[in-house]
Amino acid sequence: MIATAAAPSGAPRAWVRAGCLSAARVTRRGTPPICVVVAYALAMLAALGAPGTARAQQLFGPSQLAADGGVIWRAEPVTRSVVADSAHALLARARSVTDSIRAWRALAGDSGLRVFALRRLAPALLAAGDSLGADSAWASVSAARSIWTYEALRGRADLALLRGSPERAEDLLDRADREGWPDLDRVSWLVRRSELRAMLGDVTQAIEFAQQAIRRYPSLSPATRALRNLEQWMTSQ
Repeated sequence: MIATAAAPSGAPRAWVRAGCLSAARVTRRGTPPICVVVAYALAMLAALGAPGTARAQQLFGPSQLAADGGVIWRAEPVTRSVVADSAHALLARARSVTDSIRAWRALAGDSGLRVFALRRLAPALLAAGDSLGADSAWASVSAARSIWTYEALRGRADLALLRGSPERAEDLLDRADREGWPDLDRVSWLVRRSELRAMLGDVTQAIEFAQQAIRRYPSLSPATRALRNLEQWMTSQ
């Protein structure tokens, strides 16, 4: 059993109640252990009462909390544009790809929803056989530097492959500005480039890209695909 030490003269009662003076006493220099500091801070917050607690929530967390500590979200009114209303009505009545294309093109006229609308427009155009229109829509999405930048580049690369031009697909990915990309997009970009290099006969560079994907992002799913590709290329050499 650990013997408890007596509280030093003048020690705040909150320290004693917190049990922080049981095994570690205030040093001769007056520096209390960390648990003493925490206990004293809690005592001070308790002394401040409800106003202090409300102030802390305002500064460091959501202002609306449930009894169990969960966040209570509230809806903020947003004025929907006439363009968005028109596109919504068109989508509600859409019965064909042509109707969907008309609706997404209308929504692309809304500055706030333009990138999202173009992202939906591109595959619709491709389904309708308009590969040039799809490529143009993807190009606009990738130029906007949104969360769909890599998705748009991948779409353009796929279109180039459909046209029988892996060189064009590789060039699109090679020139991509990857600043700000999340790790999943980066590793997907590496895997796609490795496969294109192999398709173009440059197995050495393909292996290098696959190895980079595995070394840098081993926990992400595209790295598994890179490993399978790497084993195949290494075996074939």
